[in-house]
Amino acid sequence: MNISELFTSVQMLMRELTLGPAPTGAFVLNPGDAGLLASLDRLSADEAFVVPRALTPVELNGVVGSVVHLAYHVGAIRQIHAGARGPKDGQR
Repeated sequence: MNISELFTSVQMLMRELTLGPAPTGAFVLNPGDAGLLASLDRLSADEAFVVPRALTPVELNGVVGSVVHLAYHVGAIRQIHAGARGPKDGQR
């Protein structure tokens, strides 16, 4: 994967997250989800400034698990990218 392909992939993901999924398919969001910008547009000022509530232990475990899952995959992508050209003779 070269930098141009990586940039295109990140650009597609960011477009989907902010604007919603394309009609042809989605990578992260469910079909029909609004995306971040449309979701923020629906919030009233009162809803936007509500003091957040404390998370339950189950919710906190879900957040931590999601972060760990994301970190695992980012690490895997970095390893794949580092070895994308294949092994070199005599090197590991």
